[in-house]
Amino acid sequence: TSYARRYKILSIVRDHKIEPLHGECQTAFITWLKAETDPEALRHLVSAAGGFQYRDAIPILEELDREGQGPIKELIIALGSLKGKAYESRLIEHLQGKEDEQRRWAAWSLSSYGTVASADPLVEALSDPNEDVRSQACRALGKLGLRLTASQYSAARRKLIEMLDSDEKENRHTIHNALVYLTGVRPPSGAYSSDRRQAAEAWRGVTARRK
Repeated sequence: TSYARRYKILSIVRDHKIEPLHGECQTAFITWLKAETDPEALRHLVSAAGGFQYRDAIPILEELDREGQGPIKELIIALGSLKGKAYESRLIEHLQGKEDEQRRWAAWSLSSYGTVASADPLVEALSDPNEDVRSQACRALGKLGLRLTASQYSAARRKLIEMLDSDEKENRHTIHNALVYLTGVRPPSGAYSSDRRQAAEAWRGVTARRK
């Protein structure tokens, strides 16, 4: 049976919860995942493992991840979906990796599965040379918001305001949102000024955060 046909059958069984075929399809899926060598098919299978929540696939995905094989984006998303916060330490490693895509999707996943343990690496990622990585790190820090410690909050706030005041191309809307969630307060007067320096100064006036 072709790849597309097999994948469609698995999707129908999962979506319609056809029992007892669901368990049999999961077993068939794991066998297929282990044996697949075609890069494009493997990319779809890794993504499906996370989407189908096939926890038996975790050891195979972890091996692919550990050995640097397989599609990095799909591996990061699937393992984050399957393992949640238990995958955080590995996400932090990816956040400090060599590839732009690796760092970008690690930051993206940390916005869902990160804890205060990832705050310092995320603050460092705000200086990443890749704009997409910086943008995703902004979002992740915004999601952590009021859970940050005082020192983490201070470091994140300072760096975000520096980014707002920078000549570098940045997604200012993302930075504003991160600062709103980080401080827990409404944007101060002048925060949305078209003058980047005026906007940065407005946020510098917000020193405290909502308890």
